[in-house]
Amino acid sequence: MFDDVAIKIKKKNQILNDKVDIALVHAIGQGCSTVHVKNHAMGIVFYTLTAIVIEQHYVAYASVVLNQIDAYKCRMAYWKENGALKATTEKWASFLMR
Repeated sequence: MFDDVAIKIKKKNQILNDKVDIALVHAIGQGCSTVHVKNHAMGIVFYTLTAIVIEQHYVAYASVVLNQIDAYKCRMAYWKENGALKATTEKWASFLMR
């Protein structure tokens, strides 16, 4: 899903008109902005789920959305278990460690 958007963004002077692509670009932006504001992390979830609903034409999207939510839960569990810093020189932003 994100790869298609990245390819479109790389094209010079590309204007996004597709609502799915626009939602995914918002998700990417929110993900990048977590560097300075922790609450933006939720934007990744909201905008990605929005893209899924739009891609499903606003009908019969529940199972796809629930699958994506399950995928998020799995990733969160993984990083909860395996997210320890590997070297003493690495440091997370303080708000990410709370």
